[in-house]
Amino acid sequence: MPNCFLINHGKHNRSYVYNKVVSAYYEIIFKLYFSLQSLIFSRLLTYEKAYIFMTQETQKITGFHAHIYFDSASRDVAARVREGLGARFDVRLGRWHDQPIGPHPKSMYQVAFLPNQFEKVVPWLMLNREGLDVLVHPETGDDVKDHTDHALWLGEKLELNIDILRRVRTS
Repeated sequence: MPNCFLINHGKHNRSYVYNKVVSAYYEIIFKLYFSLQSLIFSRLLTYEKAYIFMTQETQKITGFHAHIYFDSASRDVAARVREGLGARFDVRLGRWHDQPIGPHPKSMYQVAFLPNQFEKVVPWLMLNREGLDVLVHPETGDDVKDHTDHALWLGEKLELNIDILRRVRTS
C-alpha cells in the first residue's frame, strides 16, 4: 500500500483525504529537517572560516612577554611573583631592571613564554600579581604595535615611551 492508510467507512472512502494530510505532514517535516540541516551546515562553515582566519592571524605571534613592574617598596612582592612563575610554568625569566629601561617607565623584569603557555601564564598572573602592574604583549615583529595596539594590561596601564621603539624601528 503506497504511503497511506485506508480509512474505509462503509460507502465513504477517506483514504484520499488522509493521504493528502499525511503527505503535507511529511513535506513539512522534510522541509524543517533540510532547513535545519542547511542552517547547521552553514554555521559550521562560518565557524570553520573563523577558525582558519584566527589560526592564520595568530600564526604571526611567535611568543609573548609579560613585563612585571615594581618599585623599591614592592620588590619583594615582585620576587614572589617571579618565583611563582618560574616554579609553575615553562617561561624564561629576564634580568631585574631596577631603573626604567627602553620604553618601560618603571623598574621591571620580563618573562618570556611561548604561545602555548599563554592560557596558563596569563590567568595565573591575573590572580597572583599581588597588586603589581603587568604588561602582556605578543611578539609579532612590530614592537610598536605589540606594546600599544596588541597590549594587555593587568592593573594600571602605564605610559610607555613608545618613541624609543619608533626610533629603533626606523634605524
